[in-house]
Amino acid sequence: MSGYPTTKPAVKTAIAILQAAVNGDDSAVGYKMPMTWPNTFIKVSRSGGGPHTPTELVTDTARILCEVYGSQVADVEAMTSKAIAALRNAQGSTVNNVFIRGFDNIDGPTDFTDVKVPDLCRWQFQGDLLVSTS
Repeated sequence: MSGYPTTKPAVKTAIAILQAAVNGDDSAVGYKMPMTWPNTFIKVSRSGGGPHTPTELVTDTARILCEVYGSQVADVEAMTSKAIAALRNAQGSTVNNVFIRGFDNIDGPTDFTDVKVPDLCRWQFQGDLLVSTS
């Protein structure tokens, strides 16, 4: 059967990369906000993307949004820097059977207070996680 392949789980892959970067602390990275807040938390979601032109048959461009929360701006800044480096350094690796082609087209980080949680700092950034569809 020929045609376009299905995409791999990009958000799950980004979470795994970031969990490894923060020493595997599962409570520090996730898709949903935890009930009890850790010192810092990275919320990961997909904010867009699609087939990577001209390689759409082999690459999905997942636009990944990372929101980094914490009570101290220094902790949030350090975690944001660590997260960007981890995603960029994942290029050429395989995470949970997903081959990472790269992480680029990065916007941010930006200090962007969450009105629902005004007592915490929130920095966010977005980037294109290029994942193999094969």
